[in-house]
Amino acid sequence: MYSPNLLFHWQECVCLQILPAVSAAMVLDTPLPAFQAGFGEEDSAAAAASWSFVRGFGNIWGVAIPGAILNVYIGQYAAETISDPMARSALQGSDAYSSATPDFIEMFSEPKRGQIIDAFTIPPRKVFLVGIAFLALSFILSFIEREVKLRTVLETKFRPEDREK
Repeated sequence: MYSPNLLFHWQECVCLQILPAVSAAMVLDTPLPAFQAGFGEEDSAAAAASWSFVRGFGNIWGVAIPGAILNVYIGQYAAETISDPMARSALQGSDAYSSATPDFIEMFSEPKRGQIIDAFTIPPRKVFLVGIAFLALSFILSFIEREVKLRTVLETKFRPEDREK
């Protein structure tokens, strides 16, 4: 059930997000040379642009899929546990993900507040399990990925022009 010790201040939540954000930024551009190695020099720019598009697409789906799953399970769990009709209807729509704010939760008094917090506590476990399924699929697909040797010599006609002094 609800416990006040489970609540974080927003400052703590922001600090908890810094580590994943920094580590994600370090990892996102690192595989680009490996991706470009499978293409010729003339396709290098197109490969970099494709990589950027796919990376952006993955970032969007990395938020949209968990958000949709969270909305579904919070809606189901809210129907079972929340007694306040206004809170239940807000969480049963597609806005449950955007309702996870202190302002929304603090609109209600106890015990309704505890019920809302419980509704947000249980469904992330389902999101985690679905995430494990995507991880397992990626792991299995890694076994069929072909190995591409990285180039050690750059052979290109695209060089900076020499300026005469």
